[in-house]
Amino acid sequence: MKLSSILFVILLFAFLNFSCQYKIEDTTNIIAKIDDQNITIEEFRIFYELDPNFGIDSTGYDALLDELHKLIDYKLAYREAQQTGLTQDSLFIRAKKWGHQQAMLRQLYREKVDKQIKITEQELREAFVKYNIELHVRHLFTSDLKEAQQLYNQLNEGVTFDVLASQIFKDTLLANNGGDLGWIKAGDLDDNFAEVALELDKNEISRPVQTQWGYHIIQL
Repeated sequence: MKLSSILFVILLFAFLNFSCQYKIEDTTNIIAKIDDQNITIEEFRIFYELDPNFGIDSTGYDALLDELHKLIDYKLAYREAQQTGLTQDSLFIRAKKWGHQQAMLRQLYREKVDKQIKITEQELREAFVKYNIELHVRHLFTSDLKEAQQLYNQLNEGVTFDVLASQIFKDTLLANNGGDLGWIKAGDLDDNFAEVALELDKNEISRPVQTQWGYHIIQL
């Protein structure tokens, strides 16, 4: 077995092995068989709930069928790993522990976050509208708060965005267009940046705004 195949088995079947730790109570709802081994609805549900990739790109019957095929492939590969002694390998054991941790974190999220946070349909609609609002903004950027405040003071003293942008941006496009970001959806901006930009009036200039990258002065 090639190294890439071994790593594939290690990472994916550590995940499967965790799901098999659950007690499968319903042995009558069998949806598939591998030789004499049954796969029940409950085991399949546990598998796809713990799969972080399930449901991201597709939903419905076809997605469930693909996920069932994945479970069968995993079981067959895991059986081979057991027969060849791969499950006793130290790398496999570490990967299995990592898989357990990731599955527990996903379940913890479901229990402590997903079940406790209730979002109304109205809130979802408002968030959707806000996310898709398009803004035409330009900005000045620096990683230093003191410099950001100096830039803000210079703007108030009459120095233009174009002049300051040509001085601070190494990116030639932003340096030549006055820091113009063009039209951009609010949802594609940093949350702090978007929150301030949405409150600005046309041509209004913000005070320095901190984001994960540094400090911005924004003009709508």
